[in-house]
Amino acid sequence: MKKTFAFFAAFLLMVSFGYGQIRVAPVAGPSFTFGLTAGKAKKAMKETEKELEEDNPGVAYKNVIGVTPGFLLGGLVDYTFKESLALQSGLLFHLRGRDQTVKAKGTDQFGDVIDNKGTYDYRISYLEVPVWVNYKLSESGFRLVGGLNFGFAVSAKLTAKGKGTSGDISESTKVSIGNDVFKNTVRPLDVSLNLGIGKEFLLGNNPLELTAFAQPSLSKWNTGAKLSPDHWYRHFSTGIRAAYYLSIR
Repeated sequence: MKKTFAFFAAFLLMVSFGYGQIRVAPVAGPSFTFGLTAGKAKKAMKETEKELEEDNPGVAYKNVIGVTPGFLLGGLVDYTFKESLALQSGLLFHLRGRDQTVKAKGTDQFGDVIDNKGTYDYRISYLEVPVWVNYKLSESGFRLVGGLNFGFAVSAKLTAKGKGTSGDISESTKVSIGNDVFKNTVRPLDVSLNLGIGKEFLLGNNPLELTAFAQPSLSKWNTGAKLSPDHWYRHFSTGIRAAYYLSIR
């Protein structure tokens, strides 16, 4: 974390003494995080359902990974080398997470009717340091943006809810952050790609840039991946961010 913020400080120092245009921009927008399941992860989920059904004959189990709504808020520093190319960094608060629903339905071996539904919603807050290149495609104002985000987990919460024949429950607990697989749940660092296409509009005397982006994580967010790598998933976020640029040099 110290190295990343040291990079950000060096970036600010570099643009301060450079010869290009420097702009700053407040940034905000909605994001949606998906728990995509494919390959080994999807196979592992099916195997888990099969094991539960073998232990509880007559009851069918289904795991569903949903979409977690979130948002990002922060600021960017934009250093334009020439009219079409800029280097960007800054600090963004990004709410991400994971939404899982487990359903059990049927009649068990004792003749009892089972109809249960449980949801497990993780909400993880990150402070992200982006390192992006912003390239202007043409005079039409369209831009390609790409680079890395270094996300530092600052808080995490799990909300568990259950409803059905086994009774209703609802509770929220704080989730620990760290690298110890037995003591912590959420890893402190998330490294992700950030790829987007944006359009620049003139609003007043300054440009407003709207960017549709995709942000797949390169690292897994859960410490349990060390013990059971096929069962844990990376963040995959999409969204739209708005940046309003103000020239300071």
